[in-house]
Amino acid sequence: MQGSCCDEKDRHLPTVVMDNIIRRMIALPEKKISKFVHAGNVAADLGCGLGYFTVSMAELTGPNGKVYAVDSDERSIQALRTKSRKNN
Repeated sequence: MQGSCCDEKDRHLPTVVMDNIIRRMIALPEKKISKFVHAGNVAADLGCGLGYFTVSMAELTGPNGKVYAVDSDERSIQALRTKSRKNN
């Protein structure tokens, strides 16, 4: 990444660490955000990374809601786009 203040490898943990089935079973992203995100809401996941919370937010907001996912790493956004296509 040109003009970056730090190396991308230093900024991000591997995908397997950040978004995996074991973490999802222990941390339960739906439970953590269900107090704040409801059907029909508009929500933002700032610094979304690979979308650990974004997918759950989208499920909770439902078809009448909207979730904006923002991250400075374009590769993370691309990975999230791929993941969201698989879930639809």
